Amino acid sequence: LRNADTTLYNIPVALEFPEGTTADSIINGIKATIAAHPSMSFTFDSVEGIPSQIVKTTEYNIVPKKVNADEWEQFKQDFIKPFDLKEGPLARFEVVECEGKMHLLADIHHLVADGMSIDLFINDLLASMEGKEIEAEGMSYIAYALQQKANEATPAFAHSKAFFAEQLKDFQTSTEIPADKNGEAADGNLAGVTVPVDFDAVNTYATRLGVTPAAVFLAATYYTVARFTNSKQVYLGTISNGRSNLDISNTMGMFVGTLPLASLIADQTVDDYVKQCGDNFAQTLEN
Repeated sequence: LRNADTTLYNIPVALEFPEGTTADSIINGIKATIAAHPSMSFTFDSVEGIPSQIVKTTEYNIVPKKVNADEWEQFKQDFIKPFDLKEGPLARFEVVECEGKMHLLADIHHLVADGMSIDLFINDLLASMEGKEIEAEGMSYIAYALQQKANEATPAFAHSKAFFAEQLKDFQTSTEIPADKNGEAADGNLAGVTVPVDFDAVNTYATRLGVTPAAVFLAATYYTVARFTNSKQVYLGTISNGRSNLDISNTMGMFVGTLPLASLIADQTVDDYVKQCGDNFAQTLEN
């Protein structure tokens, strides 16, 4: 597993609670939330050379702490540290009182949570602290993983596999904008350019072509990269939140997937190319 001994995939969260909030209410809320989302206790190991998710339960012994204002910033910095993916747990919590206010520091590894999971964790924690019962997951992460594995034997999976095989049949490597002359890519500086966009005009143009504004911007991105790389074939990657299945809308886990995108800029009109990009992007999402 790459970068296992770094904090690259840590997702830290800091919450400050109103005066009157007790440490016990926060700790009980954390435990209730973890019980409702078992995947937070999973760990990872190599089984016969294959990275595998290990199902286990974890008992969290959270002891409240108290620090002063001078210690607070350093305390927060020291809280973030690498996880042991094999031993776990892949989430850690500190309930801290500072200057009369209660704080929660939470750090969860990206392997067991995505961005929506963090929102879900916070919402369920607050609901539990208000005395509400946390809604059970519509589908557990284990059930989702087994469903994904079973899908590999379906005609739909075979169709998707064939789609991406066709998309990437000429693929050799992802498209990268080359370094400046006599320079190395690693030595370059990140630069940003702000360009005003008339979104009303983009929406009008997209509507006329029957595509989404996203397709217009994607086509522009393809073309820009093609010009910088002097290649009509462009390969990019984007991410999907992976939560099109409503059964996992309240499930904690890592559902984000990478979507490979490919484009061939042929001798065609701008309108035809943008429509081609829109159609291809829609098919990519479907598959």
